[in-house]
Amino acid sequence: EEEVGLLPENVVLFAGSSVKNYVELLKNKNIRYVDIMNDEIFTIKNANLTAEGVLGIIIARSEKSMFENNVLLLGSGRISKACAILFSKLGIKYAIASYSFLDYQRSYSFSDKCFYKEEYLDHLNEFDIVVNTRPFKFIDDILLNKFSKGTLFIETASVECLNKDMVKNFDYYLAPALPTKYTPETAGKFLYERIMGEING
Repeated sequence: EEEVGLLPENVVLFAGSSVKNYVELLKNKNIRYVDIMNDEIFTIKNANLTAEGVLGIIIARSEKSMFENNVLLLGSGRISKACAILFSKLGIKYAIASYSFLDYQRSYSFSDKCFYKEEYLDHLNEFDIVVNTRPFKFIDDILLNKFSKGTLFIETASVECLNKDMVKNFDYYLAPALPTKYTPETAGKFLYERIMGEING
């Protein structure tokens, strides 16, 4: 809120969805807010770059070959789908845990190993790597103990899905904004195209 208050009046602000909480404050300063994620082509391109970043982390932080790892994707949104497509092309073993029944059914388009909601908890010992794509806390402190010792847990979401201070027996790796870390030139190009497309109409 303080940062929004420092913005000059009568400008156009390009930002992510986190600014939505301050829409009224922006209106009072005559600032036009453009949600850069409110464009399906841009968000899919961004998700593809995030999937590349996830692969980079797996290669860098796992002591096993990516082909020997078994990966669990939590969530079935754009990032999870981008990871699924990339992993399928490379031959990486993975499963998807979906939290809506419709997404659960659709997930079978990507993998024959799919879980509905918390069904995956009974199979955690099968996975070396867990990738979360859901941007809110949904794993409580009790569930933390169910994750296998030595698991690499990659957090791609902007909001952490668990209490990181309670993690004891696995590697919880925070990895938000992966496109800017692994593919900054391409991420910058996509962002430029998104902004100029809005400006030029």
